[in-house]
Amino acid sequence: MDNLDAYVHTMVVRACLADRRRPWSKVLLGSAPPEAAVADGGGRVDERLLIRQALDRLPERQRIVVVLRFLCDLPVAEVARLIGRSEGTVKSRTSYALAALRRALPANTTWSAP
Repeated sequence: MDNLDAYVHTMVVRACLADRRRPWSKVLLGSAPPEAAVADGGGRVDERLLIRQALDRLPERQRIVVVLRFLCDLPVAEVARLIGRSEGTVKSRTSYALAALRRALPANTTWSAP
């Protein structure tokens, strides 16, 4: 492989698309419960759920652009190359998606990663 980063990002995009095409049908069950208790997120769990629900309500194309731009931290040109669209298309989809997220989320919701 010449460019491992490009390969991984392509895998992420394809996995997102494939995940949206078929329903979750597999449940992974462990043989024993976890040994350590989960630490309290201090209310951040609720915010994450709100953000996740707002992202789920976005059209698929807008959601993919938002995930690649902000979760994978890719520049506009790289996202455009990965999804096979122009940079202008990526910018407009990002703009519409962020506007929809702002409308859907309360003003005090934090957008930072854990």
